[in-house]
Amino acid sequence: MKKNYLTRKEAAAELGISPNQLKHQSSDRYKGKKPPRKKFGGTTLYGPVAALKNWFNSDLSLENKSAKSDKKLKVVK
Repeated sequence: MKKNYLTRKEAAAELGISPNQLKHQSSDRYKGKKPPRKKFGGTTLYGPVAALKNWFNSDLSLENKSAKSDKKLKVVK
């Protein structure tokens, strides 16, 4: 029987990434799509497993690209 929700270490092992990378992508500072998760007190559980895999396989680029990235850089001579 598979668990529906995983700890950070279990979820990172399932996805093949480091636990620190998963923690970074879950933080408020990360501006891309965040992984599906639930907080219970001080514990964060990731899942359900199918949604977690869909998130990882989806395009993780920013949904709203900033206007700054569209501007050309000035070249100083």
